[in-house]
Amino acid sequence: MNKYLLLIFAVFLIACSNTKKPKETVIKGSFPGFKDSLVYFYNNGSIDTIYLDKDKSFTRILSIEKPNFYMVKAMRARNYFFAKPYDTTSFILDCSVSGKVPEFKGEYADMNNYLPRSYKVMKDLYNDWDGLFSIEKPDFDKKIDSVEKLLFAVLDSVTIKDQELQSLEKSHLDYFIKSVKIEYVESYPYIKGKELNHDSADYSFLKDMDINNSYHLMFDDYTSNVDKYVMHLFMLSSDKEKYNKKTDPEKKKEYFAFIDNKITSQPVRDLIKMNSLKEDLTYGKFFELGEVVNKYLSECKNQECKRFISNLYNKRMMIAPGKKAPEFKYKDIKETEIALADFKGELVYIDFWATW
Repeated sequence: MNKYLLLIFAVFLIACSNTKKPKETVIKGSFPGFKDSLVYFYNNGSIDTIYLDKDKSFTRILSIEKPNFYMVKAMRARNYFFAKPYDTTSFILDCSVSGKVPEFKGEYADMNNYLPRSYKVMKDLYNDWDGLFSIEKPDFDKKIDSVEKLLFAVLDSVTIKDQELQSLEKSHLDYFIKSVKIEYVESYPYIKGKELNHDSADYSFLKDMDINNSYHLMFDDYTSNVDKYVMHLFMLSSDKEKYNKKTDPEKKKEYFAFIDNKITSQPVRDLIKMNSLKEDLTYGKFFELGEVVNKYLSECKNQECKRFISNLYNKRMMIAPGKKAPEFKYKDIKETEIALADFKGELVYIDFWATW
């Protein structure tokens, strides 16, 4: 009997020793001088709110299998960085000094400290938006070619020890350049007072892009590029006259069916559809999309995407036509408390505005 107990105990020890520990990644951020109490954490299309500690810092523990790309947004400041499994990535962003860039520590510190230099080149490109997207195609191509060479020169000037990470950043830069080219294709006609014609628009620079690369969903530009390219292919394949006569839900169903046929990667499909629904639920006739939303929620495998769309749809339906307006109270400029209920039966105009 004892032999059997010893054998069972030995098997238990072996099983425990072979159990893989989660690939925990620790991300620590500090924002001295930051006046707000929260920041936003972005990855793979999801946004999480992080409430800072009293010392304006936070710690977040993630479980990831491969290096990943993140953004933390504090008001207008955007902080991009890579993190890897088992590593601790930390940064300090002094918000009391205007124009200060974050200082990183961790195994990817060399790459993460390089990123602000790269983003400065990207930001400078957009300083004259109208000028950039209104120039003729040959001049635009020369401009983008020079920017692309500059971006890769900045990357080459930094010693990156990890080859996988260097390859990821090259893909990241390539997606950015493609996103600018897409914006030119779509913005040039708008600036010139013309309508975008998908039959003649040149998206040929996207034909070799892998639209099923779920790993690269970490890059917003990749997701945006896939989204716009698939929409372009959809518009090329559809009967424009028949399509324009359809209702918004019918158009959305047809587009989602095209996505299912064109994109084989479930994670990519989930995110592209989520972005499409987010646009319509925010700016369109959201109260007509119940059937489309329910079908998406039943088919989507990404829990974050499902949660986002479900929450957005439910919030929007609170103000759907025929629904009772949510009750609220607020003080006017004379500090007099006013309730919406005070105006029952009357037409109320509410103007939301802010200074930036």
